[in-house]
Amino acid sequence: MHASPECRVLVAPLNWGLGHATRCMPVIDAFRARGADVMIASDGAPLRFLRQAYPDLRCFELPGYGISYPARGSMAMHMLRSSPGILSAIRAEHHAVRKIAARERVQVIISDNRYGCYVPGIRSILLTHQVHIRIPASLRWAGGIVRRLNRRMRSRFDAVWIPDLPVAPGLSGDLSHPAPAHGLYVGPLSRFSGESPADPCDILAVCSGPEPQRTLLEDLLRDQMRKLKQKSVLVRGVVDGPPEKERDGDLTVYNWLPSGRLEALVRGAGIVVSRPGYSTVMDLARLGKKAVFIPTPGQTEQEYLACQYSDQRMAGFETQDQFNLARALRHAEGHSGFEHPRGDLLEPAVREVLNGLAG
Repeated sequence: MHASPECRVLVAPLNWGLGHATRCMPVIDAFRARGADVMIASDGAPLRFLRQAYPDLRCFELPGYGISYPARGSMAMHMLRSSPGILSAIRAEHHAVRKIAARERVQVIISDNRYGCYVPGIRSILLTHQVHIRIPASLRWAGGIVRRLNRRMRSRFDAVWIPDLPVAPGLSGDLSHPAPAHGLYVGPLSRFSGESPADPCDILAVCSGPEPQRTLLEDLLRDQMRKLKQKSVLVRGVVDGPPEKERDGDLTVYNWLPSGRLEALVRGAGIVVSRPGYSTVMDLARLGKKAVFIPTPGQTEQEYLACQYSDQRMAGFETQDQFNLARALRHAEGHSGFEHPRGDLLEPAVREVLNGLAG
């Protein structure tokens, strides 16, 4: 069954690196394939990225969260201090989404980690793999408060879509298992089709995430990749302006790349070096790649994922302050890499939503 032309879906990814935007692409594509009129709401780099990927879709700008990583010190403590501003931003985006939904006659909202993007009376779905928030040991005293707040914010949505497999550990481990009562596993979501021809290189490094840590990672990778004298590609993850191509000996640098071009490089890479952001993990699993992960310092979710994959001998794990690319490549030879998950759980979830509207 295809959606009627009146079925209007608003997709709203969080502006915290490009990962939330890229994993919304299969959701956008699935709704469009069934005839829905899809619109996009976000801010900053994700909004610019999705405008470039879908130039025919209407886009709306939401208030920004102003999220940043500290250059030094505890990320968790930084986020705790920033929580009043984040909660204020959530309230602001809620008011903005209500206006957009009323004006555009929206019938479905898919919110990727934007907890203010729901409207009572409109089918509102939260897309997140962080069902169970990781709390660092130094802030264990705040764990109960954080979990209760998270449950309360999730309860405002009609459903929670979890981009992972239902059988633990899946790709996200304890972050998304077990599911909440109104949770539904929709399978790993990757923008990659799995069909692009391979573009060979020895090492592909991809930078991502908020500043200043994105730039710190880029500088670290540039310096060490330049010294290795292997055919290498660095994607900076900066979407302001054209992709641009820069040559530096055996190293080729791009600001960013369209999804098809990036997929070709990932397919052809001997190994991928990146943050273990969950969207990146899902992309690598889609193509069954080997990887070395450098978690953002103090980002407990990324540290947990990197440790999990290292313990399972699936991927390498290096800390940023002691990162040594040559050593990491040697160790990676003993890792299995990711396996491509089988089965499509997203399409039935989309069909159920649209059938519910038609009924």
